[in-house]
Order: sequence, then C-alpha cells, then structure tokens
Amino acid sequence: MYLLSRKENYEESDVTLLQAKLFIELFKEHSKSELQFPKLHSWVFHICSSIHEFGAINGYTTETYESLHKDYVKKPYKLTNKKEIEKQIMKIIRRKAIITESSSKEIPKTSIALKYSKKLYEFCIQNAEIYIQTRMNDPDLEKEMKLGFEKFLECLDVYLDFYDRKLSEHKEIDMIFHIYGGVMLKFGSIMRATNKFHKKPIFSNIAVEMNADEIFEYTSDNGICFAQVLLITEIIMNYEELMHLALVQWYDFTSSIINDKCINNNNK
Repeated sequence: MYLLSRKENYEESDVTLLQAKLFIELFKEHSKSELQFPKLHSWVFHICSSIHEFGAINGYTTETYESLHKDYVKKPYKLTNKKEIEKQIMKIIRRKAIITESSSKEIPKTSIALKYSKKLYEFCIQNAEIYIQTRMNDPDLEKEMKLGFEKFLECLDVYLDFYDRKLSEHKEIDMIFHIYGGVMLKFGSIMRATNKFHKKPIFSNIAVEMNADEIFEYTSDNGICFAQVLLITEIIMNYEELMHLALVQWYDFTSSIINDKCINNNNK
C-alpha cells in the first residue's frame, strides 16, 4: 500500500488495490475495534475518489513539507538560545548552505608530506599504560599534555573501534606510538603541542570545518568549530599504513552578540 501511494501514475487496477480490501479481510479479526480507525476509513472510502479528482497522492502529500520543517525549523530551533529565534535560525541555515556548497567542491587528491619536529616520546602498546602513568606523574608536564595522556588510550580505543579494530586484541598487534612536539602541515602551517617551545609551553588552537550532515549537532561559527591540540601522534602498526593523528580538546563556541565571542574550555 505504501509503495502504491508513492507512484506518480495509476492504472485502474492500482486504484482498486488501494482500497485495501484484502488487508482488512486478513487483519480485521485481530483488532479489538475491527480496524475502525479514522485514517484507515479515509484511505478505504475516500482515497480512490481523491486520486480520480486530484491525481497521484504524492502530488498533495505533506511528507515533503514535514521533512523540510524538521530540517530547517525544528533542528535549528534547538540550537538557539531562544532569543531572536528567527534571526538565529536564518544564520544557522545560512551556515549549513555555506558548508554544503564548500563540501561539494572537488578537493584535489594530492599527497601531503608531514614534517614532524623533535620526537618527545616513544612507547609500544604492550607497556602503554605504565609509560603513560609515568608521564602523568611528571611534575614538569603541562596540564594540557597530562590531559592528553590521560585520555590517550580511551580515545585511541574509540578511534580503532571506528575501523572495527579492537584495542582489546592488542596481543596480535605490534603498535608503536611516537609523540611529537610539532608538525608542518600543507601550505607551511605549523601545529604544535609541546611543554617547551623557546622555553614556553605551546598547544595550538585549530579550526575544524564541520561536515554538512553534522552541522545541526554542534554549535559552530559559520560552520567552523574549534579545538586545542593536546598530543601530536604517529602510530606505526604491523598490518596497516602509518596513522597520523592529533588528540584535541573540543571547544564549545557560543556567540550572543555579533563580534562579541566567548570560547569556553569544555572537554568533548
């Protein structure tokens, strides 16, 4: 019945099937009300005449508009602070449009040569917990790097599970971790996460362009979210290519007044 309702053109035999006589005959005895439902009554007794008069059902269904209402009103509304709602909703929709447009552009598939700076730490999966605990007990370690080590194995587990590789099966995995103080990315930009850079700690802040499908799940600034780098890692495994990963602390970004922006340090 549902598939028939989606058709754009009907033959008379299709219209007869839409009266659902067989459906009622089969399930009537299993219903306490003998299928006396208003919607079913409307379907059985009025749908055929409606098709004859107005044409295909999907020409006057509300399904499309309900979907648009959900994507462009309900979801954006949840992201507002309930003040000047219409303006905020329009800004959120505009951001979604910007991201959709930018993500549709073809990105050239060129290899990116990563140039790491001084290697700070090296350890393997077998002694990871002991090594990390030792580093966290170091009084000279900055709080950002301590937080990175504290969350390292937990985040790595989630990341590997994403690729259906369980960290709990590490006995069969030869995994070595390199922690670097910095790395040069494409176009010459440098990302750092180190306790000492010219005798001062530095942990880079980065901007993340959000996927258009996730835009309504985050509060962003024109489709951009922000994070602070805690650890820069290179992972060497015996069965896979090198993994180049950065462990970051997510920022919640809020803006109540234009050009008056506040960034709150919240772990994500």
